Amino acid sequence: MKKFLIALAFLAVASLQTEAQAAFVIGNQAFVSTATVTVPPGGTIASTKFTMAFATLGGGTNQTGDFAVIPEVASFTNTLDTTLPLAFVFGNAAFGFFTPAVVLNNSLIPGTSRTYAVSGSWVPGTDFAWKPGTVTPAKLTITINQTGAALSASATFATAAPSVPEPATIVMLGTFCVPVAFGWMRRRRLSK
Repeated sequence: MKKFLIALAFLAVASLQTEAQAAFVIGNQAFVSTATVTVPPGGTIASTKFTMAFATLGGGTNQTGDFAVIPEVASFTNTLDTTLPLAFVFGNAAFGFFTPAVVLNNSLIPGTSRTYAVSGSWVPGTDFAWKPGTVTPAKLTITINQTGAALSASATFATAAPSVPEPATIVMLGTFCVPVAFGWMRRRRLSK
């Protein structure tokens, strides 16, 4: 029995030595809106639809991880609709397209600001040619500020690989669970 458990643990360790090479794009990208209007025109920060022309902010902490090695993407215009169900797209063919799934924050300070954060999935565009078509979990946070009748906006886009257990955790789980299971089965057999 002891030899069997040692062999099982050895096989578990050996099988986990190969790492999965997921091609996720990891990092952060900051954006600024060069033009922000509400839909319909004349609305305020309390509106639920905004049209924004976004441009990337490059350099420093504005681009981290994989985003730091790409050139600044051309600006793009998207309409943000904060009503449910979510029906907006963020991005373009060069940057890629973010599709929202879950609202994390939709807070409003009337006459001052609105923060809108969503999580979803992102498929990188042509600027990320070395990682084509990889669906990556992402979070988009847009902050819209109002000063009088003028609106301004900024956005932070963050991606991360999905969390998976480390190989050591899986080995530890197998190392402890397998003997417990065998002990339980043996005890059950002996008690009959």
